Amino acid sequence: DGSSITVDPNTVAIIRKSRVDKLDESSDTEISLMQGGLLAKLSAAGKEKSKYILNAGSSSSDLKTQNFYAESDGNETVKLTNYDGIADVSANDVTITIRKNEGTIVKEGEPPAPPIQLLPAPELAWKTQDSIIYRENVVFTFNSVPEAASYRVQYSSSSSFTTEINEIPLTTNS
Repeated sequence: DGSSITVDPNTVAIIRKSRVDKLDESSDTEISLMQGGLLAKLSAAGKEKSKYILNAGSSSSDLKTQNFYAESDGNETVKLTNYDGIADVSANDVTITIRKNEGTIVKEGEPPAPPIQLLPAPELAWKTQDSIIYRENVVFTFNSVPEAASYRVQYSSSSSFTTEINEIPLTTNS
């Protein structure tokens, strides 16, 4: 249905169920994240018609969103981040809903923490975002985000970011 899941290095995840109905173009998917992180990018059509369940640690999430990130330390803590739509997160008989640009933390044996508003993405300091650069060295300058402790800049030689994704951790805005 056009959905994809990007798995972080050293991640352990199990696809428990994956079914696609060609007649109504829906899918039924269940994934268990044991350790590491994964980014789910679900198709717009799939978001409306399909069922996506993500189990991580002691939590279970019903995803009605297109972009969702989950990270498990493999022991006690799961961090869940929703970038659009909604996601119902359940643990220990308590369910909360995280909306666009919200996240939560679930610790083993505890209900999900109340939703937390995510920080906004930094904006590039130059006007044109779709630039092709023919230089050996480039300085990326962006406006700092209040309360941000660090930043991660990702770059790729692939315009679709499907191969050769590189990452630079930063503590300043250039």
